[in-house]
Amino acid sequence: MPLHEAVARAGTLEALLPHLSTGRILACAVGFYTSEGSPVQQKDRRIPASWWGNAHDIDPPTGRAYFSMGLAAIDDKVVTYDILVIGIKFERAAVDALWSVKPKAPGRKRGVKPSPIWQQIFRHFDPVVDCDGRFPSVYSAASTVEAWLKKNNKNLSRSAIERGISKYRPDWITA
Repeated sequence: MPLHEAVARAGTLEALLPHLSTGRILACAVGFYTSEGSPVQQKDRRIPASWWGNAHDIDPPTGRAYFSMGLAAIDDKVVTYDILVIGIKFERAAVDALWSVKPKAPGRKRGVKPSPIWQQIFRHFDPVVDCDGRFPSVYSAASTVEAWLKKNNKNLSRSAIERGISKYRPDWITA
């Protein structure tokens, strides 16, 4: 998995780095070069986990990073140099395991489920509409349903009543 894709899965580069430093995610690269551009011989293409603590100038879009390396002390000074690593890639399975995208359940429906009160409303008002006729408007139907709910100590918002009538019982309305 390319560096930019792993950073996108992790959310940030900072979230990814601790896993690289501990070796939980293996990293490899296409090439290793000195800051002057000379190739650095590596026994394999792996980037050692210990290097990630010294990483700087990490550029996910290009898959490059610089690693500061220390040499032996000369006159009580530690001489450091940078290694440019290009074509950085990570072990896909480890990144996927840490930041997997959980698939949505099939057939899952969005939105709020209708209130169970609606079944009671339908049982009461379907015969009323059949006997007395349709309501002249959604407003008048909603007012009648709202009064019935209040009388029976039930509660449903006015907007929910109007939407419910329009959606579930449009045949209650003449207009």
